[in-house]
Parts: sequence; C-alpha cells; structure tokens
Amino acid sequence: MESVNEQVIKKLTDLKKDAIQYIPSLIIPALLSLVTIGIFTRVFNPYQYGQYVLVVAVVSIIINIASVYSRSSVLRFYPKLKKEDDYLKFQQHFVIAVLLTVLCLCVLAGALFMFKEKILGEFTKFYLAAFLMIVFGVIFENFTAFFRAKLEPRKYSRYRVGFAALGALLAVIFIFFVFRDVLSIVLATGVSYLVVSLFMSRELGFWQLRGLLRAIDFNYIRKFAVYGFPLVGWMAGFTILNLSDRFLIELFRSTQEVGIYAAAYDLIGRGFGLISSPVMLAAHPLIINMWETGQRKNVGNVIAVFARYFWLAGLPVVMLLSVFSLQLIRIVLGGQFQESYVVVPFIAASFLFWGLGMFMHKGLELAEKTKAIFFSISVCIILNIMLNVIFIPKFGYIAAAVTTLVSFMFYPILTYRLTPASVRWIIPWRSLGNSIISCLISAGILFALKTILLCETGIFSLFFLIMLGLVIYVVVLYFLDEYKDYELVYLKKNLRLK
Repeated sequence: MESVNEQVIKKLTDLKKDAIQYIPSLIIPALLSLVTIGIFTRVFNPYQYGQYVLVVAVVSIIINIASVYSRSSVLRFYPKLKKEDDYLKFQQHFVIAVLLTVLCLCVLAGALFMFKEKILGEFTKFYLAAFLMIVFGVIFENFTAFFRAKLEPRKYSRYRVGFAALGALLAVIFIFFVFRDVLSIVLATGVSYLVVSLFMSRELGFWQLRGLLRAIDFNYIRKFAVYGFPLVGWMAGFTILNLSDRFLIELFRSTQEVGIYAAAYDLIGRGFGLISSPVMLAAHPLIINMWETGQRKNVGNVIAVFARYFWLAGLPVVMLLSVFSLQLIRIVLGGQFQESYVVVPFIAASFLFWGLGMFMHKGLELAEKTKAIFFSISVCIILNIMLNVIFIPKFGYIAAAVTTLVSFMFYPILTYRLTPASVRWIIPWRSLGNSIISCLISAGILFALKTILLCETGIFSLFFLIMLGLVIYVVVLYFLDEYKDYELVYLKKNLRLK
C-alpha cells in the first residue's frame, strides 16, 4: 500500500512530466502569433486589423462557451467510463453531444441569416467565415479535450501546434495569393480547424463509430447536461468577469483609460497564463483519474499539494511584477502606456487568486456539483459590477483593477466554502505564510537595490535583480523549513545531487 508521501511524489512526477509536454502547445502558438501579427499589421491598416481583432475575440468567446459543456463532461467522466463495458457508448454519446452543439449553432446561424446585415452592419462580410470558424473550432476544442482526458499531453500539444502552424501558413497564402482582406485570416483559421479536426477524429477512432441515432441513451444525455450546462454559465460568467470592467470604464470615464487598462491587463493575463496553464492542463485530468481509480482517500492531499506548489511558484511572480512594474511596462508596452504600471500588482494578484480558485473548486467538480461553481462565479460577477459602478466614476481604471482583485479573491473563498466536507482539502496555511514572508523579505531587498543598480534602460540590471529576487525567495523558504523531507529527496534525485 502506497503511503501518502509516495502518492504525492508519484503524482508530482506525473504533473512535471505532463506539464512539460503541454508547454509546446502554449509557447509555439504564441511565437507564431507574434510572427503573423507582424505580417498582418504591415499588410493591413489599423482599421482593417481592428475589425479582425474584434471578430476573432467574439468568435473565440462563442467557441469557449459552446464547447465547455461537452469537453468538461469528457474530462470528468472519461476516467470512470473507460473501464466499463459501455466505453463505446460513452464515445458515441460524446460525439452525439458535439453534434448536438453544432446543430444548435447551425439553427442559431440560420435564424440570424435573414437579419445579418441589420445586426452585423459592416461586419456582415465575416458571417460565413466566422460561422465556419465557430463550428469547427467547437469540434477542435472538444477533440483536444479527449487527449487531455486520455492523459496524452504529447498528442494534445502536437495537434495544437499543428493547428497554429497550419493556420499561420494558410493565412499568409490566402492573403498574398487569394485575396488581400482580413476576411482571409478568419477563413484560414476555420479551414485549419477543419483539417486538424479530421486528423484527430481518425486517431481517436470516431470515424469507425456507427449507428449513433440508435445508440442514444437519454441517461447519458442527462448526465452530460446536468454536469456540463452549469459550466456553460460559468464560462460565460468568466468572460463577463474579465470584460465588463472595460465597458464600465468606457461608460463612466474614457476610451483612453480603457486602452491603458486593457493593455496592462492583457499583458499580465497572457504572461501569467503561459506560466500557469501547463500546470492547470496537467493537474485536472490527473486529479480526476486519481478520483476514479480507487484513490479517493488521498485526493484531497494531492490537490492541496498541487495548490501549494501553484501558490509557492505564483506568489514570487506577483512580487517581481509589483516591484518592477514600471520598468516592465516601459520595456514591453512603451512610454505611452507607462502609467498603467500602477494596476500591475492588482492584476497579477488577481490571476494568482483565480488560479488558486481553479484548485479550490476541484472538490465541486469531483462531487459533480457544477451548479455551485456557476453560483460562485455569479456572485463574483454581481460583486464586481456593483463595486465598479460605485468606484470607477471617481477613481477610474485603478478602481477597476482593485475590484477585479476583490472579486477574484472572493471566488476561491466561496467555492471552498461550498465544497462538501467529504472532498474538501486542508488549506496549507503555514506554506501560505512562509511564502508571504519570503516575498516580503525579497521585495524589501530588491526595492533597496533597484535604485542603485537600475537605470532607465537597465535591462541587464533588471534581469540580474529578478534572478536575485528568486534566489532570495527560495533561500528564505529553505530557512523557514518550508521544504518537506520527501520533496528535498525528490529534488536531489532529479538534480542528480549526492
């Protein structure tokens, strides 16, 4: 019988291995995006490129909302049903769920078709290309979720990278050899979704499925719906929570403040996502598989360990972004946006607490209480909007950053309180305290040093101080006796230390 520490080490090894394999699916598409953005902004004027950005933003939101119920269901139920004799039935109903989503999208698109000019105006030309992108984007997102559920991060990354590369290639070909319009980029993305989804369908064995209509079992449909539909509301709520403050800044203040706030928010959000997403992508299926393979007794301990590592790794990032916010904003966004540095600490802390919330609500996912997850984010949205309406008129985008932090902090607290006692894990308060102390000591030393070593363009000095801050943080944690014996053994083994 494995001890708790042995299970933790085993899951930590799995988490590290899977997280590393997920990294290409984030880094390579991001690099390709930088390259294509450089091409697009030289071919199209700001107005044309702005149209493309708006269309892709709306389409991406629709894809995420429309696909979340079925991909969440496959992540939750695959580990359990793969062991049972009716696994084929599970595959069939997953495909049925995806096809039902596509059918609903087709009905909505058909209803909109007669009124598209009136509703969409100058964006009418994107109608068919955007519809293609939405439909095959939903299929793509669901199929990639199946690889996550199967604990095959390498295949997940392969298809993500393949989609990004094919999309970039087709976009360039369409622009220079078919027709020079931003519509071609949207069309290229839709075609890429289609092509890659066909290859995934074949590898997952969906091409061999027959008799879908005869296989329909409404118990499966109900199981998927009861679990997944509240998560549709959760995804929509997350979108509102992320974007509503921008509209309120526009309403009460000015478009200029929206630009300043959004630039810093998007920069920190994407940066934090590149750091945390591999861990999140790897941790979720590992936790679900552990729950469904007879290891429920220690699931809470493993979730607590994963959350602790996330906090220990994320808090120094928040600290460094706070200490060097002005310098980082000047380097990345330029002098025109440098006043946005004041919101960086609040936004960075917001994403840290949101990531912690993803671990806090794992108990609700395991207990299949997704309605509580939807309730939690609904409360956070109401709180966020109320605070923004009160404070944005007077304090502007700074108030929006603070209210975002308050709302994002409230989410992990609320989800934890709603989690049933049987699946609730113990919060590692000592680790939280140690990491805060370490960050305060490191931040104090960095504040003292940066005025001496850092000049206006001191990129090398900045890099040196960031590395120094991380070293101080790790060393102070060691003297606070934060590292467990089994963690030190694991670290020495992986670093091949004697």
